[in-house]
Amino acid sequence: MSAVVKISSTNVTGTPSSLTVTGITSTYDVYAIVGHNFQTDTTGGINMQFTSSGSPITNANYDRCAIRLSADTTYVTEDIGQNGTGYSIVNDLIDDTTQSASVANFVLYLYNFPISEYSYLTQEASYYSGTSGVDTVQGRQGGVVLKETTICDGVYIFPFTGGALLTNGTIDLYAFKQ
Repeated sequence: MSAVVKISSTNVTGTPSSLTVTGITSTYDVYAIVGHNFQTDTTGGINMQFTSSGSPITNANYDRCAIRLSADTTYVTEDIGQNGTGYSIVNDLIDDTTQSASVANFVLYLYNFPISEYSYLTQEASYYSGTSGVDTVQGRQGGVVLKETTICDGVYIFPFTGGALLTNGTIDLYAFKQ
């Protein structure tokens, strides 16, 4: 039987341009990052990169794919590609300065992070989107692999609109113990 162990919790304070969550070690094999109530100050989305020794891995070695589900339309295949420099957790957030500001929630399951093999994650996200004049609930499922044998210790989270800031959110890091 496995158990879930909470490693840490990090809140967005002030209006940072990024948030780094570390604490992944070889103590556990599988980790999960749970994001609650994320918002940005500019319409756009939230990206992430894996970290090694606390620094983002920016090399163009991320292969990714995701599908977005939307309450107002059919699914949209998006964010498919090879040799990218990161991965989009959510798209189409509307800035928090409007009454219908978007809020994002997500779970990232992290595999092979603390060992010298390709690290990868699977993702589930749900968020309220107010872009294109349509207020709707959207979901996103996908995954990414870092094609490097780098030992990873966390993730670096940042808005994908240049100059945007995170204005709200909490990240919890969990580990699964067998």
